[in-house]
Amino acid sequence: MSFPDIHHIFLNTPNYIQEGQKLADKKIIPEAANLQHITFVGMGGSLHAPFLLKTYLENIGCKKQINIVRDYTLPSSISKKGFLFVISYSGNTAETLEAYRQAYREGYKILVITSGGKLKEYAKKNSTPLILLPKDYQPRHSVYHMFGVILQLLHNSGIIEKHQEIIAEAIRILHKPIFEKIGKELAEKLDGKIPIIYTTSKLGSVSQRWKICFNENAKIHAFSNMIPELDHNEINGYVTKQGNFHILFLVDEEEATWHLQRVSATKQIVKEYGYPTTEVMIKGHSYLARLLSAVCIGDWASYYYAQKLGVDPAKVEVIEKLKKMLKE
Repeated sequence: MSFPDIHHIFLNTPNYIQEGQKLADKKIIPEAANLQHITFVGMGGSLHAPFLLKTYLENIGCKKQINIVRDYTLPSSISKKGFLFVISYSGNTAETLEAYRQAYREGYKILVITSGGKLKEYAKKNSTPLILLPKDYQPRHSVYHMFGVILQLLHNSGIIEKHQEIIAEAIRILHKPIFEKIGKELAEKLDGKIPIIYTTSKLGSVSQRWKICFNENAKIHAFSNMIPELDHNEINGYVTKQGNFHILFLVDEEEATWHLQRVSATKQIVKEYGYPTTEVMIKGHSYLARLLSAVCIGDWASYYYAQKLGVDPAKVEVIEKLKKMLKE
């Protein structure tokens, strides 16, 4: 199976968000005002957009509880007084299919997001509301379509309000070439090292996205953690040098003062133990623009690191090998 060129995908990020918005059109989440929670069910790359949206909603004061489920079953804590997004880009993710069957059987309110596969078949058979994404992407590269879909649904349903101009402004910013430039410069700085990405809760899901893109695009190990928690444990790991690491500090320009102090102190200690560090300050007029800008920088950094290492950023042969082994 061939996939679209990743360079082309990253250049078209803002267009894909808009395409996702159009897929959601005027669809709404029923009885949104009375829901106790919004729960996203899925695995791997299919959950990149939900993780980003969870971070976003929690940092703009959304009153809904936001849950993420990555398993074959729904935990008993997920009540029926909420709404489930069941998401599998391929439509054939074993864990997600089983979770959908349980959710449908037990009478949860559900919307399915997929590009096809068995999940599409189940949704059509059971008359479950369904949004179909464009085919032939890797799940992690469907993040922008999916982000646009879910963001528009939340806006249509009144869960986030007065967001039309905020979304439009964020999309305008993403057209700028600066993000590719910053990502390419980061890849040069890494120069054969293993990236460790540190940030705070404002960009927590972004650091996770960076880690995964380094894993899947550049085919290297990468790690992420969050301040202040890492200052209570992981920072001790720098005493005994066991890895060829480069520490990336991802910072929102409107970060709280106490977090900025933590970033500064943590970076100073890491340097004292002989590790290279780079601070990436994320700027923008809105939090949404900064969140998405940070995602784009990480995408480009992993892409150009893959180029330096001479690996194909599109293929995930080891993951495919594992899936075949499990089927056998």
